Amino acid sequence: GVFFLYGTFLSESIYGGLVTVAAFFFNHRECTRVMWTPPLRESFAYPFLIVEMLVLSCILRYKSRRISYAVLLAVNITCFMVCWQFAQFALLTQTLSVFGIYMLRYIPSQTMMTFLKGLTGGYIAAAILLFLNEMLFTSYLASCLLT
Repeated sequence: GVFFLYGTFLSESIYGGLVTVAAFFFNHRECTRVMWTPPLRESFAYPFLIVEMLVLSCILRYKSRRISYAVLLAVNITCFMVCWQFAQFALLTQTLSVFGIYMLRYIPSQTMMTFLKGLTGGYIAAAILLFLNEMLFTSYLASCLLT
């Protein structure tokens, strides 16, 4: 369902959603390793990452400044980080990518602030839910958010 929504959103066509779902099913072995391993934390975090990427794509496409997008992003980032301890590295890569398109002036500063508010809110909520995990506070993501 999430892949269909994401493919439809990115392509602005229902056919893009159908191709995305078909590509996922035909390449399922390369897309996931759930069937060969016991339930891993990243297996539970994967859907939250896809939804988070969909919300971020909405923010970037519509150049949104609405707080509702930041809250939705924060909720997804919180769930993603609580499920998987290495989520901070994926989010750092994403943050650096968004910062790069901001520096190239493809997005306005209000859109960047919406993203950063959602990311910071999700990061703080995840840190609280993980009982102030020291690994989160000493991560590169924390350093990136503070600078």
